[in-house]
Amino acid sequence: IENDTVYSKHYNLFYLLAWTGCRIGELLGLTWYDLDFSQEIITIDHQLVYTEVDGKRQFVISETKTESGQREIPMLADVKEILLEMRREAGWDKVITVKSPRSA
Repeated sequence: IENDTVYSKHYNLFYLLAWTGCRIGELLGLTWYDLDFSQEIITIDHQLVYTEVDGKRQFVISETKTESGQREIPMLADVKEILLEMRREAGWDKVITVKSPRSA
């Protein structure tokens, strides 16, 4: 995927999904505040969902579906390296950004 002309732009997303075990909504909802680089922990306590609000479909942050969905995930060395690289490049509040529901 890393060298594929179509999917390479999503390489970090695929890598993080595979090596963290996060669900897509959990990963898309991550902010830099959810990442503790010194303790190497990723905190999952919310998710990004695409839902109807006031008659319009939109992205919103919500709690995880179940209490067991709230957890701390160890940050592997390769995951940490990718996240730090993304942070240097992005400067956004969100770790992963998408333009539309179909672009992720």
